[in-house]
Amino acid sequence: VSTQSTWACFLVMAANVSPTHTLSTLSTSAFLPIGDAPQLTKTTSVFPEKQSVAAASPHRAYGLLSIRFLLVFVSFFLIVLAAALCWWIEFNSIQSTLEKLAKKLRQEKIMGMQLEMLHEFEILRSYLIADMEGYVHNGLPDTVEEQNLVLVHAYQYMVANPYIIGHPVLLISGETVRFRILVNSGQGEWSVEIQNGTHRWSEKWDTVHQRTAGFVIRRLPPLTPARFPPLYPALKHLQFSWVPIYRPPNVGLGDILGCTILFRDSVTDALIGSTSLSMSLRGLRLFVSELLAGEPLLANAKMVIYEPNGMVVAASHGKFDLNQRFKLTDIGDADLVAAAEKVQAENGDLCPQLQDVYTLSTTYFVDITSVVEPHESYMPLRLCIMLLAPESNVFGEIEATTRMTILLVGVVTAVTTILALIFAIAITRPLRGLSKGMVGLTQLKGLDKSLKRSPLSELRQTQGEFNQLSNAITAFSLYVPPAVVQALLSGKITGELEMHECDVAILFMDMVDFTTLCEKLEEGIVEVTAPVMEEMSEIILAHHGTIDKYIGDCIMAFWGAPDTLPNPSQSAFEAVQQMLNATTPASVAPDVSISWRYGLHYGSALVGNFGSTRRMNFTAVGDTVNLAARLEPLNKELGTTALCSQKVYSNLPEDMQQRCLDMGSVNVVGRQEHIRVYAIRSAEESVVSPQADSNWSAALNNFEMANFAAAARQFATIQTPAARAFAVECEMLQRNRPENWTGSRLMPNK
Repeated sequence: VSTQSTWACFLVMAANVSPTHTLSTLSTSAFLPIGDAPQLTKTTSVFPEKQSVAAASPHRAYGLLSIRFLLVFVSFFLIVLAAALCWWIEFNSIQSTLEKLAKKLRQEKIMGMQLEMLHEFEILRSYLIADMEGYVHNGLPDTVEEQNLVLVHAYQYMVANPYIIGHPVLLISGETVRFRILVNSGQGEWSVEIQNGTHRWSEKWDTVHQRTAGFVIRRLPPLTPARFPPLYPALKHLQFSWVPIYRPPNVGLGDILGCTILFRDSVTDALIGSTSLSMSLRGLRLFVSELLAGEPLLANAKMVIYEPNGMVVAASHGKFDLNQRFKLTDIGDADLVAAAEKVQAENGDLCPQLQDVYTLSTTYFVDITSVVEPHESYMPLRLCIMLLAPESNVFGEIEATTRMTILLVGVVTAVTTILALIFAIAITRPLRGLSKGMVGLTQLKGLDKSLKRSPLSELRQTQGEFNQLSNAITAFSLYVPPAVVQALLSGKITGELEMHECDVAILFMDMVDFTTLCEKLEEGIVEVTAPVMEEMSEIILAHHGTIDKYIGDCIMAFWGAPDTLPNPSQSAFEAVQQMLNATTPASVAPDVSISWRYGLHYGSALVGNFGSTRRMNFTAVGDTVNLAARLEPLNKELGTTALCSQKVYSNLPEDMQQRCLDMGSVNVVGRQEHIRVYAIRSAEESVVSPQADSNWSAALNNFEMANFAAAARQFATIQTPAARAFAVECEMLQRNRPENWTGSRLMPNK
């Protein structure tokens, strides 16, 4: 009782039925625990739909598992998202800080360039002011000796300032111009250009002895005041002026920046002389490159110095030509040209005060500022500085770190996801298998397969219990028809005493001479009959039949309940035909032959739980069952093997009806109405000629018309057990002719 109750608990758990649905729902051979007895209910419906929670949603575990699985991944995603958000805020903070630092650095570099240029300009101007003050105090160098002293002084100054390439001193008296100009032409070559008023020539300058040393050019055309720049007559109120930048052709000196101071007669205001300095700006290119070098945030940066009109003075990139001036748009560097064009288009000026970000060949921080010499000058000096600093210098490392971080986070996320997936699979696969197994239990499928053991102890324990439950149900289905077990598990059948009216086909089959066989085999009867029982049972189940019970050597089965069938009569007929055609299994003893007799009837019967509250059986009861039970022993009287009723015959298709032989009407004990029966022929018996069937029909017709003598002669010509039985019956009826003959034979036995 304890074992059966345990099975019951397992089955109740598997079917998810109410605890009140006790073991009475499960087995015909299982005792009910003592408790309140369920009441017998009456219903007129044929198996009303009753579906348990498990049956209504057999895959509910999948949905819950998917939700949990989704929650795990959503939680993981939210954690990653929160971490990414925190990282993004931190990244923006770092980016903003770096951008400010980079901006400050660029400003410092540009300011450094401004200060350097202003410093050089101040040196030029200060020297000229000092010269002017000296000349004001001592007078202009009128004699040759005084002028030579001026050249020595200029040489010393120019050696100390290598970018100073010329220092002219002019004396003007009317249309007469006298001057001495010391020129540094580069590569250690120095010369002095001299004009004494009427003649002009060029001499070498001895840098050792600091004096002229022989002619270079003996004759040059003399210069008059008209040949000098037009600013001289205009300089009436200002003594100092910057000279516009120019580039002497074919001398390789690059751009020249000059400044001059004029001397006028204090009485007549006439121009009497001037002193000037000329500085080569080619050194700015080197200074620009040096300024940008060694600074990581300015790596690959580009700087250009140019005039407001766009004429390039110095640049770190692009064209470099000491003999020809060119504009910014012709510099030969695509980024500088594009930046200049964009600045001009957006501001209408090439020299605005600007800090912006331009996307060119790459993204640049663009800074533009002006260098304005602050002192009063007839012609002011203004230059522009443009700096293009790649944004990647500022954010390159952090972007590289970001990419590495993203890659690392991606790898960690991928690894974590894979590990989570592996862990999830390790959990969900056994659970999915367990869920499928539970669904299989309700359908009695896959009961021979054990679940694979999980490495997780809790799941392993659950799997072990499930395997025990599966084994218990497998064993239980050997005691109760599998269809009934499945209906119990799915909730279609409850544990209450209730029966429902169904149209079913009922089969009774009995082993021939079983008593003699038992006497002959004694204890070996089970070994001999078990293979035959196995084969017959398999045929019944294969045709969707339900084996009600084994009654000794008799098998009771029915079709149409608990599972509905389109044509129960046809399914039962096909099963009987296959059993008739079956041979004795080879495992049966060779000297033993086992055969069966079959009775098949179709009609309405009550199907369901029948018995008592302490013990019940899922079976079929009613007149249909009783008549099927009467048909099986009729085979003895009629000389046949298998009989079916008129109702079964009527439900068969025409090709199956041809496999039946009309045996006439009979009256069985306990019934007033006669029934017509048909012999079910095996495949071998069905192979008869149309003439033989015609002879049988004629003989049967004479028999039913009380022409017993004619019928006896006709049956005698048919060599079959059924014909011989009819012939004997005809002879008996001729001797004791009945008064009220109805054509139906009375069967004396049940």
